Amino acid sequence: MQNRYTIKIAGAAGQGIKSSGIIISKALKRAGYYTFGYTEYPSLIKGGHNVYQIEVARHNIGSITRDTDVLLALNKESIDIHIHEFDKDGGIIIMDNTVPVSPETQKLVDQYKVKLYQLPLLDLATQGGGSALMKNTVTLGAIWKTLGLDLELLLNVIAEVFNKGEAIVEANKKAATAGYNAITEELTGFMDRLTNGAQPSGQTEENGVVKNSLVISGNEALSLGAIAAGVKIYSSYPMTPASTILTSLANWAKQSGILVKQAEDEITAANMCIGANFAGTRALCGTSGGGFDLMSESISLAGITETPFVVVLGQRHGPATGAPTWTAQGDLNLALHAAHGEFPRVVISCSDAEDVFYLMGEAFNIAEKFQLPVVFMTEKYIGESTYTIAGYDQAKIKIDRGEILSQDQLNGTELRYKLTDSGVSPRWYPGQHSELPASKINSTFINNSDEHDEKGYSTEDDKVIKAQVEKRMKKLESVKAYLPEPKMTGDENPDVIFVSWGSNITILNDAAKILREQGQKVGILHYTYMWPLKTETLETLRGKEDKVYVVEQNYQGQLAQLIKRETGINFTKRILRYDSKPFYLEDILEAVKA
Repeated sequence: MQNRYTIKIAGAAGQGIKSSGIIISKALKRAGYYTFGYTEYPSLIKGGHNVYQIEVARHNIGSITRDTDVLLALNKESIDIHIHEFDKDGGIIIMDNTVPVSPETQKLVDQYKVKLYQLPLLDLATQGGGSALMKNTVTLGAIWKTLGLDLELLLNVIAEVFNKGEAIVEANKKAATAGYNAITEELTGFMDRLTNGAQPSGQTEENGVVKNSLVISGNEALSLGAIAAGVKIYSSYPMTPASTILTSLANWAKQSGILVKQAEDEITAANMCIGANFAGTRALCGTSGGGFDLMSESISLAGITETPFVVVLGQRHGPATGAPTWTAQGDLNLALHAAHGEFPRVVISCSDAEDVFYLMGEAFNIAEKFQLPVVFMTEKYIGESTYTIAGYDQAKIKIDRGEILSQDQLNGTELRYKLTDSGVSPRWYPGQHSELPASKINSTFINNSDEHDEKGYSTEDDKVIKAQVEKRMKKLESVKAYLPEPKMTGDENPDVIFVSWGSNITILNDAAKILREQGQKVGILHYTYMWPLKTETLETLRGKEDKVYVVEQNYQGQLAQLIKRETGINFTKRILRYDSKPFYLEDILEAVKA
């Protein structure tokens, strides 16, 4: 596709596919290119078909395309699966010379004008003193040669990644150099579409110097955001796609001073976090759909006790086990309605590795300011993809713990569940009363899962229950007034308007650039705060339904349903995908053209 270049590394699990892709992405970033890395893999420890796809551009991107320009095929299956992804302009396949190529595949290679390089990877890996494990490093050098970029950039990244001793570093650098030199043909033209034939200067169209940016996954960014937000405990049971939040925070536990606990199940993980938040420590837990189901009673507990609670819901394809390593946006209704009884909650959906960092801090501020549970939604596509990010400004993270009474403010007359106009009652930490004189000991913090009066004592009095329910539900209006309206971005008087949420925004931004080049005006209304739903901007689309496409990765159009329920506006044009794959850029362009 014009203005971008696609590299795919494909093979079986256990062949180092993702690590190879990240090395290439980091080296390309240092060469002055933006990259977006997307990974596909089955739910297997070894075997199966695995792909790491790298999209390369001179501007920020967050989408994938169907085309392939360079394919590193680590087994025969990879060639057979991806050979049809090359267009008429040709491309490159790099593979081991021990992998057979069938006559049928060779015919397609010729038909698509693909350059096929069959390299003796084992010989190239070992001739410089390396081992068979370094065959992948050889292929990295070969890929780099096809891109026509400075080998030293790649070697520097390899030295950092394999920094386990001088001998290992040198062997890997020799292996990469051998792969680079094995491509003896001087290749030109393959990267020209990005640079107009010139080598990149490191200057980007949008954000200045990209070479000093980060290549980071969504889950790594979420983890850093949690640390910046003051989280001191993370409790979780491993479940894709949230598992790498657990491992990232565990890796950074010493530096950050955070306690990371792998609980025996999701119920324990949730209750540990509720207990910690109740005691005054910011604690976070993360899971996926099935684990979130198990947490539903705990969420209800946080609702009635008015305990701040933030839980990450990493979406994957369901129901049940579903396709556990693939992506979806099928859990919006789950986030809105999970747990028994009526109580206020906030639902937030992140979009990429940039906003997830800042939104994590805002999620905790909302949870503490309004004393309620916050469901923080992400997706496999966001969590496990890598983005090029200029960096993070920690000064933008402001910690707001809400209405917390100090020791001096406690006088023995406090009502933890006091009826207020906002629905938010004064809060203090359990144990603060311990230093009070006996005459003020009534400041004891009473809290349990039963319905209660203003003091916290259990009750079955219908008038008291009614008052407490109404007090809690008042928070919905308070938090709705606090949340920002979603902004309409793009052109004035657009011909096409996209309404969406989650990861779709990065795909829609890329599609909008192409649609504008084709002469169309495009507007995008993107939702981050899913509940309570802000509707003022939505109302400006009333009467323009024929221009609006609601874009979602679920079958029912769950955001469109929510909008209709809250406003009566029925957007019938919908671009939906629900086969466990994310949207390709072409999906959006073709849907609009149709």
